Parts: sequence; C-alpha cells; structure tokens
Amino acid sequence: MVGRIVRMVCVLALVPLSVDADNWPQWRGPQQDGVSTAKNLPASWSLEKNIIWKAELPSWSGSTPVIWGDRIFLTSPSPAQRPEEQEPGGPEIYILCLSKKDGSELWRYKLDEGNVLRRKHNKTSPSPVTDGAHVWVITGNGVVTCLDMDGKAVWSRDLQEDYGRFGLLFGYASSPILYDGKLILQVLHGMRTDDPSYVVALDASSGKEVWRKERPTDA
Repeated sequence: MVGRIVRMVCVLALVPLSVDADNWPQWRGPQQDGVSTAKNLPASWSLEKNIIWKAELPSWSGSTPVIWGDRIFLTSPSPAQRPEEQEPGGPEIYILCLSKKDGSELWRYKLDEGNVLRRKHNKTSPSPVTDGAHVWVITGNGVVTCLDMDGKAVWSRDLQEDYGRFGLLFGYASSPILYDGKLILQVLHGMRTDDPSYVVALDASSGKEVWRKERPTDA
C-alpha cells in the first residue's frame, strides 16, 4: 500500500526562505551536480511534517520534476489499467505542468503512446529541460517534443523513425541537455540493431539536426 501511494503522489516541500532559490531547469539542477543554492531547507519529512501541498499524479514515473519560476514540469503515464505491483501505468505518455504555489494542474499534453514497463522503470523516465520560454522532453520511445510554457507544441520528431530503432535491453531513460541553443541527446545501444550509437544535437527552436556523431560500441 505504501509503495502504491508513493508512486501515485508527488510531494514537494517548500519553505519561504527557498522561494528565491535558483530555478531547477534540468536533471540534477542548474549546474547538473545535484546541488541547490537554497538555504535553510527542511531536512526531515513525514506524511504531515514540512509538507506544503500534495498533488496526485495519473501514475508513477522515474523522471525528475524541473522548475522554472512558479511552474513545475514532470512526466507521467496515463492511469494504470490494472493496479498491479508491476503495472507500468497506462498506455499514454504525458507531460504535466503544475503550479509551484499549490500543486494545481495548469495543463497536460499527450506526448506519445506505447508506455511499457522496462525492468523497474517505464517510458516516462527521461526528465524534461526548460529555459523559461520553452520546455523540451523525450519519451522512452524516442519522441522528442518542444512546447511553450502554456503547453502548446512547437515541434516534435521521432528519433527511431529518423535514425533507426533503439537496441536497448533496459529501455531508454537518458535526459536531454540544453546548451547554446541546441538540444543534445544521446542514444547508446548495441543490441538487436545494426545502427550505431550516437549523440545528436537538434536546433532547440526548430528541431532540425545541427550535427550528429556516431559512437560505435559493443555495449
């Protein structure tokens, strides 16, 4: 029961002294080192202690929420069709935007379909990235989408359609990096495919390929 509650509820603890802290725009934070500049943060929690609000999510996800200003972005599958322990969630894959103030849902956007369980994670494991004007996200199926802050799609493309199917034993969970106007993604695989591993940089504003580097590997 406790495991199911943890999977279904997103809990964010905030204190007034952390309101002006840096944004958390990507996996592992502003400097990608997991360190926040916020001070005097709570160090312990319970079901009630140091909890400002709770928001029930459609299902569970291994991705990291990212924060910009008063908005929180995170991914989730649709609700599970069978509430079983190894259920990956429903078939649809969403990105959600919540209010940092009270956890209310501001919008959600359907990114993809075909969510499945891959060992101990599903197709929503990659974390989004944002620059405060747009948010980018990739699903475990390789569908990359750029949206504005109000949840309107700017562009979308499918890495498996463009560069060949993934050959991954444990599923795809790599989070994108935003750098110098480019969205950088890596696909490291070597099973059930003749296509080499690669790193690709997409123009963040249009989704067009800027460069792509193959990385042959037997991994």
